[in-house]
Amino acid sequence: MTLHALEGVSMVVAGPRGSGRSYLLRAVAAELERRGAVVMSIRPATTLSSLPFGALRASGHAALHELSEGTPSTIEGILMIDDVDALDPASARAIAQAVATRRLTVVAGLRTARARSRHRPDDADEVRRTFLDLWMDRLARRIDLSELTEATRNG
Repeated sequence: MTLHALEGVSMVVAGPRGSGRSYLLRAVAAELERRGAVVMSIRPATTLSSLPFGALRASGHAALHELSEGTPSTIEGILMIDDVDALDPASARAIAQAVATRRLTVVAGLRTARARSRHRPDDADEVRRTFLDLWMDRLARRIDLSELTEATRNG
């Protein structure tokens, strides 16, 4: 994963709660930084999801703030998003457009349903659809994680 991101390949890491998705994203971010890459992280929050560009503007990264203003420049570095489900639609669209035009590399976590879950995420939701479309349009690779069991957690 790290080499792909360094080469400018965006990725969607999909997995249910308990699959190690967040852990993997943190480990990849640490490895990217160790290799000298600029890493920007967004941890979307439900309180920002109703504000247009809330996640981008709250990130503290000037380049991401500019992205919310429609600046067409290339953003140096790799954007890590722990849970795209909590992004606001405007941020999701701006990020997807930057990925589609090869101005931004993203490694994003997408929550999927557990195998036995009765409640499944709505893939018609605009934000989820935006990131799934990046994969469907071959603008990002998808990596699927399975739910960890006690046996896999304990080695």
